Amino acid sequence: MTATLLSFIQSGLCHAGNFCKQLYPSCTAVFVNAAELKTAKTDNLERRELPDGLFSVIRAAGGRKSSGTLQSGVITAAFPFDRLVLSVNAFLPPKSFLLAEIQAGTTDKTGKPVWSRWYRIGKFNPEGASASFGPQQDAFGAVDTDQLVLKTRMRFCRFRVTMQTRSIIMPVLRLAALNFSDSGAGYSQRQAVKSLSAVFPGRPGWLNPVRDLAVPARSQRGEKELDADSICSPVSLGMTMEYFGARLTNTEIAGRVYDAKTDIFGNWFFNTAYAGSKGLYSFVEKFNSLAQAERAVALGYPVTASITYGSGGLKNAPVNATKGHLVVIRGFDARGGVLVNDPAAEKEKDVPRRYQRAQFARAWLKNKNGLAYRVENRFPRVMRIGVPLAGLHSQPGADGKPGALQSQFFLNEAVLVKSFKNGWAEVESLEQGYYTGAPCADDIDSCWRGYPGWVKADTLGWGSAYGYAYTVAKPETEAISLQDGKEKPVKLFMGTRLCPLTRSAPAKKGYTTVALPDCAPLFVKTRDLLACPEGLDPAGLRRGAAELARVFENAAYRWGGRTINGIDCSGLVNLVYRVYGINLPRNADAQYRATPAVSPGELEPGDLVFVSKKNEPGEMEHVLLYTGGEDLIEACRNKKQVAETTFKKRFGKKLKDLKQGEQTDGHSIHFRKAVKDS
Repeated sequence: MTATLLSFIQSGLCHAGNFCKQLYPSCTAVFVNAAELKTAKTDNLERRELPDGLFSVIRAAGGRKSSGTLQSGVITAAFPFDRLVLSVNAFLPPKSFLLAEIQAGTTDKTGKPVWSRWYRIGKFNPEGASASFGPQQDAFGAVDTDQLVLKTRMRFCRFRVTMQTRSIIMPVLRLAALNFSDSGAGYSQRQAVKSLSAVFPGRPGWLNPVRDLAVPARSQRGEKELDADSICSPVSLGMTMEYFGARLTNTEIAGRVYDAKTDIFGNWFFNTAYAGSKGLYSFVEKFNSLAQAERAVALGYPVTASITYGSGGLKNAPVNATKGHLVVIRGFDARGGVLVNDPAAEKEKDVPRRYQRAQFARAWLKNKNGLAYRVENRFPRVMRIGVPLAGLHSQPGADGKPGALQSQFFLNEAVLVKSFKNGWAEVESLEQGYYTGAPCADDIDSCWRGYPGWVKADTLGWGSAYGYAYTVAKPETEAISLQDGKEKPVKLFMGTRLCPLTRSAPAKKGYTTVALPDCAPLFVKTRDLLACPEGLDPAGLRRGAAELARVFENAAYRWGGRTINGIDCSGLVNLVYRVYGINLPRNADAQYRATPAVSPGELEPGDLVFVSKKNEPGEMEHVLLYTGGEDLIEACRNKKQVAETTFKKRFGKKLKDLKQGEQTDGHSIHFRKAVKDS
């Protein structure tokens, strides 16, 4: 990930509400953490922790074959769907296989669940000899090779994975992914071709899509042992796998993903399962726009896209037309052109291509519903917090006692996961900036990074920084989730950022339906949400933050806290501005360095007053928020609570008598503007 948390500091993601709209007509739920499958039923499996996987088979006694099965709980989709694609990744030793099945459901007139049969998607063996199961059909739908095609739209589903081995080494399930899509949504050229900058104008610098990833080029034409016209899928898969360090020949990959039942190399389930068996994360996804692909590229992930087009439909392509073909999106140029590795080229040097944006969107997003393989490294990677509140600690837990609390994360907050230790993950926050103390002159990365620390590994979920359209603006609110088809209360905290579901989502009066990280709906009281204040002027934004801070009066002081149950001085400032779409850094000294100076006479409600360490005028240890007149509010460590005060009480002088940098008992006082006027 490249620079620039500094650009994140005063932008936030609030202006990216348009990105929320792109959760429809397709959404993918990805499970890599066993804690996310708490309602699953298991038979002869034991739970694993990140980064190892989800579950492993328990070895049978007496040298017999060992087998284990996972059946997920009921997974409620964000919207009704008529297409369902399952992907599974597992470590499978020799003499092993996995069997994957899915089931879709809806409710009858009385509200009772009605389920389809269990559809078998595929039996995968990483040594080869994998096979799908041919036609399977009932009143609800049918399996079309590697996806479930439903006759009517369904509301929920579940999956089942069985792993079996004759090896002394046990299989490990590492990932399960479900893509829900609504084929009747229609194609919007306008949405499809929008750039990331259009739907995500407040994005941080590290989400710059103008990149050309160094994906190795491969041609499918040079394979003498195989039908060159039929191996675009394994060849494209090979390019992305090699990009992440798993270098295998086209022939080897083709032999491992071949579907013996249908005599094809392009079975989606087997291609992604094979990449997953080689230590990568891989699954099928259907993209809704090129902006989503730009976002993947910006994060360093190429996208293997399925395309089809008629005669002349894709200029500069090595073939004039195709009924089905796979290519690798490796980047985008400054004009929005799509940079692609197209394996249909006769020679390897001609594989890299540039395609016109609208033409490629039609070939991929319209003609193939955005179908793609995702192949990604497992770690380090960007993930999201998957629980309502998680603590960030200085050290991982030992004997149940982690290091000091440094900060707290809310549901959906993005983090960069770097390593793991004893059930804890080493992370950097991507929404709470941290000043390292290093010189900033030539390298912004040397002085700014994400706030570092350790979180419990079971608090992490798949995904990364989406935009959002709402923020919880009350200290706490009780939302409602659907777990195994039943309503369950979920407590959310002020500062939680959420994407609404606006198309065909389940509704509840007085509530806004938002998306959880696994694409499930969550109902939040509408009155407790603040919509992105995109038209609010900086002065109005600062006043709003100052008013919000007063809600915390008398709340307990807690070092590293960010909630009504305990909060510190910089946590209070960070939180109230977060609600208004501003990502101030996490601690007082970093907030000081990220904000411009203002004279005491120009101070406005919402501006910040910093106090330095004793006899260290350049190092800040405390921050107060100005609320107007002579008044301030602070989370005070000495008083052990959030309290209002005045300049006279706090510094011995009225505001008009204070100067920038003035010293009181060895501490210097500094005035900063929290948000620039321009």
